[in-house]
Amino acid sequence: KMISFHSENEDMLIARKKYAKKGKPLSHQVWRNVDTALSSTRKLIRSANRSKKKIHVLHITTEEEIKLLLKNRKYVSFEVTPQHLILASPDCYKKLGTYAQMNPPIRGTRHRNVLRKTLQKGQIDIIGSDHAPHLKSEKNQIYPDSPSGMPGVQTLLPILLNEVTKKTISLNEVVKLTSFNPKKIFKIKNKGLIKVGYDADLTIVDMNKTKKVLNKDMKTKCGWTPFNGMKLKGWPVGTIINGKTAFWKNKINKSVFGNPISFN
Repeated sequence: KMISFHSENEDMLIARKKYAKKGKPLSHQVWRNVDTALSSTRKLIRSANRSKKKIHVLHITTEEEIKLLLKNRKYVSFEVTPQHLILASPDCYKKLGTYAQMNPPIRGTRHRNVLRKTLQKGQIDIIGSDHAPHLKSEKNQIYPDSPSGMPGVQTLLPILLNEVTKKTISLNEVVKLTSFNPKKIFKIKNKGLIKVGYDADLTIVDMNKTKKVLNKDMKTKCGWTPFNGMKLKGWPVGTIINGKTAFWKNKINKSVFGNPISFN
């Protein structure tokens, strides 16, 4: 089966923990620097090429990793998150503090710009949310005692649809990044296509709808989002799971659930 990896070098992180300065979330990117990610990704690529087994690397954040991954496509696919495509250091840490803390960390504009260019060129395999709905009471702890991670599942699609309206990517690319490519890479049965015999999992979107992302609208238990106040054009207005309406007119049908996925 396909194995997915969070790619950071644990030995290096332990050795570099001294760079995580108490009460200074901006030091998160210093502690978990480019080398801690790059050394791990390089090792994963070597292992995949040597064993000739396919792997998937989660939430890539650096220019150096992107260059390396694009040269090693035979056995390796990779994911990027909307957080790393939209946010950048140091601004996000100044504005959000520990709410910007995640692993791998949000990095500077050099890395964000490369991720965005890679997205625009259609070279990213999957966009994933890395959803981690830590409560405000948890995130309000003094860094580095505050947990890493931020919610992302509800804002993933609006952010990508907004990129469509900006002509960064096409609507077909959004479908590939969020649905078809995951189905293909992980060999998931009956998903990723609108086709007879496949599960009727559909999202209805309004590409003309414009509104702000607001904490109060988040359905997740944590009740906050790092994108609070951001105006986006293009929004999902309905969700259908296996032919049943799960979300419509801003209301969740709590009687509709997904099922465990199966693989080919």
